[in-house]
Amino acid sequence: MKGNAATSSNGESPSANRESTESAGNSIVRNIFSIRGTVAWREWLERFAVHQRVTPTALIDRALTEAARRAGFDKPPPRH
Repeated sequence: MKGNAATSSNGESPSANRESTESAGNSIVRNIFSIRGTVAWREWLERFAVHQRVTPTALIDRALTEAARRAGFDKPPPRH
């Protein structure tokens, strides 16, 4: 989407470059990846998230944490 006022010079949205810091540890929290998918998949994800009473991001975080646990992977690091 180059040329769009809502994107930066590298084609990413300004929010993709936004950083925030935690008050306790001053750790920088960034967007670390994005997921490509169809509109239908996004709508399904949003409906499932509403059903679970969480955001889509929290739902994905829960799913990854559960998948890691089932695979016997170490406890996941704190997200924030």
